[in-house]
Amino acid sequence: MKSQQIKTTYQEIIFDINPFAPARWIEASMRLKYGTLGHLSLDDFRREVKMFMSNINYTDREQVQTWEALAKSYAL
Repeated sequence: MKSQQIKTTYQEIIFDINPFAPARWIEASMRLKYGTLGHLSLDDFRREVKMFMSNINYTDREQVQTWEALAKSYAL
């Protein structure tokens, strides 16, 4: 995966939690799940990052394409 360009405050939070996490994908998955993110606590972000990282499979091309498409759909 290419190095990340942090574009949103939420991506900064995700990066601070885990600099190796795909921040755009995680933000997109959280937006899909919650709609808006402003009401979430830092602990919520930590939990979501941990859950995402435990389930991501970078070798699954279809999964990677899906996360990338979702991120793009949110203009991330």
